[in-house]
Amino acid sequence: MARSRQLLLFAVLALLAFLPYLPTLENDFLPTWDDGRYVLQNYRIHQLACDNIVDLFRLHPQRGQMPNAQYTPLVELSFMLECHFFGLAPGMFHLTNALLHVLNTLLVFLFVRRLTGLVGWAGWTAAFFAVHPLHVESVAWITERKDLLSAFFYLLAVVSYLRFLASAARRDYALAILAGICAFLAKPLAVTLPAVLLICALYQGRGWGRKTLGPLVPFAALSALGAFVTFYTHFTTSIARPDEVRAFGANLLVAARGVALYAEKFIWPFKLSAFYPVPETWQAFGPDYYAALAALLAGVGTLAYWAFHGRHRIVVFSGLFFLIALAPSSRLVPVGMRFLAADRFFYLPGIGFCLLLAAGLRSLSRKGGAVRAGALAGATMLCGLWAVATWERSKVWRDDETLWRNALAQYPDSAYILGGLAQALAPVDIETAGRYADRALAISSREGQTMLVKAFQHQRAGEYGACLDWLAKAEARSVSPAYVALMVGRTYSLMGNPAKAIEAYARVLSFEPQSTEYLGWIAISHLALGDEAAAVESLRNMRQIDVSLASLDRRLDEDSPRYARLSPLQRAICLSPDLLRYQYELAQNSQFVLKDKSRAMREYGLLLAYYPAIVDVWLELAEKLPRSRWPPQIGAVQNVHVRKVAVALYNHACLLAGRGETNAAAEALRQAFRYDSALERTAATDPDLAGMQDLPEFLETIRSTDAPESQPPVPAGKQEPQEKRKATMDRTD
Repeated sequence: MARSRQLLLFAVLALLAFLPYLPTLENDFLPTWDDGRYVLQNYRIHQLACDNIVDLFRLHPQRGQMPNAQYTPLVELSFMLECHFFGLAPGMFHLTNALLHVLNTLLVFLFVRRLTGLVGWAGWTAAFFAVHPLHVESVAWITERKDLLSAFFYLLAVVSYLRFLASAARRDYALAILAGICAFLAKPLAVTLPAVLLICALYQGRGWGRKTLGPLVPFAALSALGAFVTFYTHFTTSIARPDEVRAFGANLLVAARGVALYAEKFIWPFKLSAFYPVPETWQAFGPDYYAALAALLAGVGTLAYWAFHGRHRIVVFSGLFFLIALAPSSRLVPVGMRFLAADRFFYLPGIGFCLLLAAGLRSLSRKGGAVRAGALAGATMLCGLWAVATWERSKVWRDDETLWRNALAQYPDSAYILGGLAQALAPVDIETAGRYADRALAISSREGQTMLVKAFQHQRAGEYGACLDWLAKAEARSVSPAYVALMVGRTYSLMGNPAKAIEAYARVLSFEPQSTEYLGWIAISHLALGDEAAAVESLRNMRQIDVSLASLDRRLDEDSPRYARLSPLQRAICLSPDLLRYQYELAQNSQFVLKDKSRAMREYGLLLAYYPAIVDVWLELAEKLPRSRWPPQIGAVQNVHVRKVAVALYNHACLLAGRGETNAAAEALRQAFRYDSALERTAATDPDLAGMQDLPEFLETIRSTDAPESQPPVPAGKQEPQEKRKATMDRTD
């Protein structure tokens, strides 16, 4: 019966932890909020290979960058497995995070039950932990798998160690050490584990003797090693700056104000923000910082006094648990960007507050009668209120724009938040993004990430000199060097300088050698230079990195007669049809942004030498194979490339017509209508084709088209929106 009640309690806690996070299953990746650096552009995790797995555990990776100089190999390994089995489907990543939170909630229960021996106390602590809105950032943000996975192993180590203290079983001790190692490999903040294990032993009445301290030696050694690795990775990559580390007084004020903020938000977890700004280096700290420092010193002094006199043991334990677990991220040793606090840093330390709140509830419940009933009713209502707030907060993390707009509502004068919103808007609304970027730079001209938005704005406008100037400013501030190199390469490509573009893309590969995408762009640039041999070599390197391309090549050989008739170069490009979107954008840019018809003719000519034949291969394969056997390229071709090849042919026809080459234009139109018959209506009234519309060959083209089911007509101007990569931001925690 007791076992049945425990299983029921576990089920209730699991539901409490999971249900408020259901909205996250519909959320997207957050490219400007580190999901790009950890997942989308972390190319070494896109291929499940032994060499890539080994590389995750190196302090000096050879096959990609260590995201934000954070040594988190187990987290990246979990991402690698998800990419392998589910692809880049954000819902699966979010589901994993939610399930890890469920497991952590159950481990909190087991931890408190082991610590106190009381099921009710443990249950309420776990319930508060499950639903508190301050935990949304850790669960709803895919990148913060670090918090969840590290907390899982951290709590498993604590539970196993408490079992060891009770039974002296070597198995429990070995499991605690193994879990501690895994906790550190998931996030370096696990260096606090030996101190937490010590206060757990002291809380249970064990003294300071050798029997208490001796078993902690391996954990202390692990902690020292973890601290060394963290400092090494941060200082060698300039994430941690010596001048900020030496500013101990300012760091202490920020740490104290952060502790006060966590206490405030635990009690009233509303108006949360993804970013809590601090004064710039030249600004003075307000009185609230000094008041927070005084309160912190008084609180620590009180805890020390009570600990010395053996009073209020649970208050002392809860306070110490919170302060110890928070210490590495409390800004006492600043790393990365300047911020006051972060909700994600509360995930593990907040257990101390939940434990203390549950202790208060237990104290009231012991009074019996109406007091007990009122306390339990109040706790139940509080859990419900927090669960609703967590549900609503989860929606804020839906995408980049909703997140940054929510943060801006809290801090409208933060240059960092304004810049983040500018980055989120840049791919879809560059004018609005530019206005936010200007506001950010007016507040702080040193906001490096915002410089990338300005560069992107000028690039979109065809102002390539100004774009390169902004990129040079960002590079001088060491802002996202791989992305800066990418934008430089892209800019030179748009300028019609493929040789310079190749140099820049090669720099990107020095940062991300596992990126097949950039190898493909280099191949296209080699084609623009007329160097087919170099293009084939780049595409061959793509196949060596992405082993799935080799199997796809064999499959196409077996199933597609058209594929067998392609040239070796066409076959290599056919395996990755998305590469041609890059050339498509260059052609459109030449025609509609630069308005350079001669160059546009060259760009379309290069594109159409490959595009129709490659699209036809995939359409043929779609007809021959049952849908269950379709490779993902078929969906991309049907949904994207059929439309683009039609538009490319149509635009090429318009350029040919403008040069008086009516027969060639008519043939290009005939092919365009074959892919998209809706273009016939556009052609009938298009002023670019006015010189052809009364010619017999034009009318014959309209009448003779035998096209498949078509897409909606092309908007006026025949220019489709260019798809842009989103900038990623440097973050450290």
